[in-house]
Amino acid sequence: MNIYDYFYSSDIANHCKSIGHKFNSIEIACIIDGSGKTIKQKNLAFQELINNYPNMPFHKSVTFKEHTNIHDYLLALIEYQQAVVVQFESPNNTGQTFYTISEYDAKNMGFTTNIHSKSLFFKTMDELWYFIHPHMLKNNIQKICVLRGKTKKTFPTAIHYNSDREALYIFDNWYTSPKLGLKNLTPPNPGKLNDLFIHIPIPFSEGDIISVDSAPCVLKSIPHSSPQYARLESGSKKMPFPFSDRPDYAVYYYMAEDGTLRDSFPLSYNIQSPFAVGFGMSIERLEYYKKPIRDEEKILIDLSNHIKSGKTYFLT
Repeated sequence: MNIYDYFYSSDIANHCKSIGHKFNSIEIACIIDGSGKTIKQKNLAFQELINNYPNMPFHKSVTFKEHTNIHDYLLALIEYQQAVVVQFESPNNTGQTFYTISEYDAKNMGFTTNIHSKSLFFKTMDELWYFIHPHMLKNNIQKICVLRGKTKKTFPTAIHYNSDREALYIFDNWYTSPKLGLKNLTPPNPGKLNDLFIHIPIPFSEGDIISVDSAPCVLKSIPHSSPQYARLESGSKKMPFPFSDRPDYAVYYYMAEDGTLRDSFPLSYNIQSPFAVGFGMSIERLEYYKKPIRDEEKILIDLSNHIKSGKTYFLT
């Protein structure tokens, strides 16, 4: 297995490869789970991990009640995810089932209505896809979030699909079975791989110009320099830091639509800005910004140089 194929960031993958960093079985599983691959591709990689990589017990600080080692856990996860995708797409034989898309996706496709509009309800997954797929292609949308529910008001379960109708990610999959009424499924215990902290070496430093949603941003802080980070062991449970100090998130400055600089933490979230993703950026998704900086964005270069010189910058 070439683990670098499963990195979101080619910059981090190339860095880890250049320094010869080795990942253990739990770390590899976490990287696969967090990748942008399809569920089918992830499950194949999990099976290869089980077949060819040594088993490992979970860290003592992690609570996995039923599965104490990575191999047993992945076997259960593979079986469960395969079954959830199949039954998610199958109409409920015991009652009415409704499918729709997220309100975010609806707006991106130009629909002015929300997800509670009758025009965006479908009785089967096939009907939804027949209607939605042309709009995905027209608007160059690579993935959407499909929601399924038993009423037209509540949609507790969702799966993200790419434009080829391949399942990418099951939202809230540990609680899917009872909410969907799925039969003969025993989900793995409540632990999730994305709840674990793993150490991934990164090449970035504060002040670097990075890419967030294809827009240039300036890296404000990274947790690798924090005292909390140094206390964590790879494979352990993420500690309940304040969000700005979470060991797996970076904080950055971005340019809002009105031309002002905003801080990605904590109250600067601008729901109208495509450059804002909320409270921070997951470390494994960091990439250098490689496009030319536009004239109206040149202030980001000045800010980058200011931070790299060791000076503190405060938004006013």
